[in-house]
Amino acid sequence: MKKNIHARRIRKGSAIVTAILQASGLTKKYGDFTAVDGIDFEVSEDEIFGFLGPNGAGKTTTINMLTGAAKITSGLAKVSDFNCDRQIKKASLKKLINGIRRPVPFFSV
Repeated sequence: MKKNIHARRIRKGSAIVTAILQASGLTKKYGDFTAVDGIDFEVSEDEIFGFLGPNGAGKTTTINMLTGAAKITSGLAKVSDFNCDRQIKKASLKKLINGIRRPVPFFSV
């Protein structure tokens, strides 16, 4: 069962900021293999967020779920106020996500 999450306002000291990226119980399965197992995280509008982990940890799969390149098996992910599973095709969400999808070489040999 999917639950709703709304953009939360977070108090940081005397400032109040909005959570722009949220994941709750985010899971991706390929048959019997679980690539991402129920992760939860939140990124506020004033943060720089690094997504680090060893090879095979599920980083790319998670980003693919957030951008609509992979269907979410269970859980919920939101970018701003858009539900990544249901509203990913909206042009306004695609503009919000806008980024480089694959590694780009910086130097030629």
